[in-house]
Amino acid sequence: MRILPRRAAGLATTAACILVTATSATARPLAVEDLLRQESLGAAAFDPTGRWLVFEQRDRYDTAPSYDLYNAQALALTRLKIVDAHASAPAPRDLAEAGRGLTAAGFSPRGTRLAVYRLSGRRWMLGVITLATGAIRWLDVTPEEVRRGRVLQWLSEDAFLLLERPDQRTPSSLAAGFLLSDRLPALWAAAADGRGAHTAFGSGRYLDIRERGPGNRLIRVDAGTGATTLLAEGRFIDLELSPGKDRVALFESGADLQPRGDSPVRGLAGTETEATRLSILDLRSGRMTAPCPDFDILPNLLSWSPSGRSLLLYTRAAHGPWSAGRLRLLQNGRLETVGADLTPQLDTNPVSIWTDWLGEAPVVLGRRRGAPRDDWHVVGPRASLNLTGGLPEAPDRRLRVAGGSSLMVLAGDSLWRVGAGRPAERLAAGASALPFAAFKRAEGGRLVRAPTSAAWVRLGDGAVARLSGDGLSRTHLTLDGESPELAPSGAAALRRRTDAQGRTALDLVRPGGIAPLALVNADWGEVDPLVAEPIRHLGPDGQPLVSWLFLPPRGTGPAPLVVRPYLGDNYPAPPEDRDLQAGFLQNLRVLTGRGYAVLAPSLPNPGGIMSDPGTGLAGRLDDIVDLAANDARFAGRVDFDRAALMGWSFGGYTVMKTLTQTRRYRAAVSVAGVSDFLIHWGQPGVESFVAPEQGYLGNWITGGVERTQPSMLGPPWAERDRYLRNSALLEADKIETPLLMLHGAFDLIDSAQSAAMYTALFRQAKDAQLVMYWGMIHTANAPGDVRDIYRRVFDFLDEHLGPVSAAHAPAHPRSGSASGEPKPPPRPPT
Repeated sequence: MRILPRRAAGLATTAACILVTATSATARPLAVEDLLRQESLGAAAFDPTGRWLVFEQRDRYDTAPSYDLYNAQALALTRLKIVDAHASAPAPRDLAEAGRGLTAAGFSPRGTRLAVYRLSGRRWMLGVITLATGAIRWLDVTPEEVRRGRVLQWLSEDAFLLLERPDQRTPSSLAAGFLLSDRLPALWAAAADGRGAHTAFGSGRYLDIRERGPGNRLIRVDAGTGATTLLAEGRFIDLELSPGKDRVALFESGADLQPRGDSPVRGLAGTETEATRLSILDLRSGRMTAPCPDFDILPNLLSWSPSGRSLLLYTRAAHGPWSAGRLRLLQNGRLETVGADLTPQLDTNPVSIWTDWLGEAPVVLGRRRGAPRDDWHVVGPRASLNLTGGLPEAPDRRLRVAGGSSLMVLAGDSLWRVGAGRPAERLAAGASALPFAAFKRAEGGRLVRAPTSAAWVRLGDGAVARLSGDGLSRTHLTLDGESPELAPSGAAALRRRTDAQGRTALDLVRPGGIAPLALVNADWGEVDPLVAEPIRHLGPDGQPLVSWLFLPPRGTGPAPLVVRPYLGDNYPAPPEDRDLQAGFLQNLRVLTGRGYAVLAPSLPNPGGIMSDPGTGLAGRLDDIVDLAANDARFAGRVDFDRAALMGWSFGGYTVMKTLTQTRRYRAAVSVAGVSDFLIHWGQPGVESFVAPEQGYLGNWITGGVERTQPSMLGPPWAERDRYLRNSALLEADKIETPLLMLHGAFDLIDSAQSAAMYTALFRQAKDAQLVMYWGMIHTANAPGDVRDIYRRVFDFLDEHLGPVSAAHAPAHPRSGSASGEPKPPPRPPT
């Protein structure tokens, strides 16, 4: 038996906070109302000196001022807490009098100040807090949204650079939840009174008719007075100061991108809808240059060398894939190709590259022609030099620290020091990287992969060590849980652990002891623990896999089974629900608390690509369910004959396509599911037409179908049969299982996906329900919607599976009967 989460079986007992796991006699199931009263912890960071620790703590979800913020909903509940990590008895206090809606934007270089963002109602604000006193100064500026890298970077203790929105409009990523409710009434009113309302989009020679909206500005802000100085105007999306702070590299949105001919969309073509251009601003002279106007530049690489003499970029020609790109070094205004013999490792969605610096020489993860794996290479205008090729295992790309002429890396469970012309030196065995959680809104995706001056590892004996350019140094800290953040000096660590009931504790760990800082969901100590059992099986390529069966509390009799599939997912460890609205739908704790056993099957893509996602889907699920049904561990605990399917998003497609291949399941639920890739391919959603300044989102949707999830390998006219055979809608005549469909009216997975399947089933007088939620996008934010979803789901499952404590029911046929047996005549509509 395995009790979740795997990070810790229980939380530490301290003098200030004693946590007792509920016994079976006193425990109760987690209910929907518990979910809506959920609290959570966010990001955390120490200041550069290690004295001040700042962390995000979110109030109860049901206390939010409104529920129209979609993915930014958690931000409205967030408070910033500050702790003096040097105090003998550290105690958190609220940072600033601003209350909620705060998130950190970055510490000043010596840690005396902290820039903070605030979402106040629908206004996006910026302030500066003096950490010693807690005093805050709100600035009369609207920051740009953090999308790629930085929008704010400190010049000194007293000044910083900022990308500012002069129109004061809330950035689109924060306004997604209320964008339509704000704009549609104005458009309807304009049409009603005769003025007219319209937005225009083009293609080919008309591509530039899209209304792009106003640009933004780069400004210098005085942190003490709030005074601002205009430095540049454009459409900037990212900035990076040189180490000498005399120049700033700026990424700017360029022309709209449009596929040409058979060229791919998304995947290695990237997720960008606009080209990226580079400008360099000399902060002393004010002179702006555009050193490479003919290239599109990868937004996830913008790296100065330690001296600031060079800037590393990755470029491609217009309309080419990133796999055909080139590494470029900008020096003295000249662009030089480097690493021409190396194929960098490119992540996708978004396309990213892993780099570092060894002195003034760039280091890139990739492989030369014929090499069996990716390694770290020093690159230049001539042949690249493999630094890690002699290691017995491939290096972990996430952990590398450069120092002088050597690079410290993690490969397997060993730490190594490698360098040009020197043998590899093993620094430690039995090591593992410690996870970190940087401030979410202070940095975009580019900086997640950026080089770092130090990293933290756990050694084989449990000790924590600091890895820097000077080598490996042990600290006096021992951590037995997850460590999301450590002080720069290694003198303290922030430990976050979640127990099997779902309570999360935050502790400050120092050599002298452990100081508890926060505990969220404290009243969950009385709920039943989440228990998972592994089901080991082979995958489509013969690889060993693990699926997980979550069991309800004992004493309820054989439990009905809910299978929660998501095609493409693989769970080496038990899946865990996310916090707040991101984890509201098909929540494991709520479903098991209701009395269902829940199976989370591992369904990786055959051959690593989802080009025929529907092939043999029901059979793959059957094999896993049958293994569990024949396992003695579950005899008398799970009734595998009373089974249902439930899936969200692409899991909704998994459910609907499975139903075309089997009658095994007595009921099925699809939330925000895809029923037909052809329809999905051509429906970017109404938001993209109401807000043209967001770009041509058709690229994002069509590319998602062609190269991401699934991977149809091309447009419908090029892959017609593939689209047809993987459609659930076009095989709706084979569905005999009652189906409940729930969909947000303005989901980017258009509600027409569920509406089309509902229409097909209605046409055949088959049992189906469609429920449309008008305030819901891809997640359910409104508590009333969450309650309604679970009420309908539980009523629907109870109707078809029987009450959770009911006795066994007759078995259903296995896969294949849906298409292999004569279909009964349709029942009359009820």
